[in-house]
Amino acid sequence: MEMDRFKDKVVIVPGAASGIGEATTRRIVSEGGMVVMADFAKEKTALLAQDLKAEKVFILSTCENRQFTITVNCLSNTLIQLF
Repeated sequence: MEMDRFKDKVVIVPGAASGIGEATTRRIVSEGGMVVMADFAKEKTALLAQDLKAEKVFILSTCENRQFTITVNCLSNTLIQLF
């Protein structure tokens, strides 16, 4: 398996704090990618970012809305500003 296939890439992971989202986040970071973690579980998200040393992890807590369309628009706008 290629260990840098996510190098220079930014990936949005919804539900990043647990389950498949957490596993995906860990894999992407281990393969050189930057992760934008979007999750309603603030504490779990912060703990995961801390565990991953947070150098390639961004937490977007400003987009906490349970309406899918609003959340996606917020994520998109925020990412455009960041990157």
